[in-house]
Amino acid sequence: MRAFLPAALALLLLPRCAGAEVTIGNLGWQVSIQVQKQKRNYHAVERWLFPPTTQVKIRPRVLVTLQNPAPGPETAIVLRYAFSARLRRIGSEGTGAWTLPFLLEETHIPNLPGKSSKEIPLPLNRVALQGYLQRMYRAGYWPDAFRVQLLVEPRSGETMEKRFSEKEVAVLWKPSEDKAVRPGAAPAQETP
Repeated sequence: MRAFLPAALALLLLPRCAGAEVTIGNLGWQVSIQVQKQKRNYHAVERWLFPPTTQVKIRPRVLVTLQNPAPGPETAIVLRYAFSARLRRIGSEGTGAWTLPFLLEETHIPNLPGKSSKEIPLPLNRVALQGYLQRMYRAGYWPDAFRVQLLVEPRSGETMEKRFSEKEVAVLWKPSEDKAVRPGAAPAQETP
């Protein structure tokens, strides 16, 4: 019986030590324009048109894909993430400077089945974003990019491989900066 107990304990711990752990598969930005009495539709973006203003009607979020390659389910997963902005003076040209994160959050995923992946939306707190942007606007600054940094919190015996990711999204102040399309708007038709 004494020889059986260590062997059984080793078998229970083997999947955790064999490298089968939750990883980040994909990370992307999405935005939705706030329209009254309509369901929010989010659209994937690499950059978006968001000129300096006191009225914030855009709702950004991050969509992360978590992957569990293990045959068994993973439980009690903790995602920690931080949002930061690259600020530049309103009316200036060039690239701004990255600031410290203005929002730190965490979310808990109770269960991720084995050999599966799951998309998790991580909304940027609207009240915190609006307060931050209004303070920066009054100070004469506006973001020209946002960045999210995401970590799947490791547990004892797990590695950090594929558990940290970050993604930036450019913010355009005027349409002439790039051929940006407002989220939800139809792309411009080319004329022959």
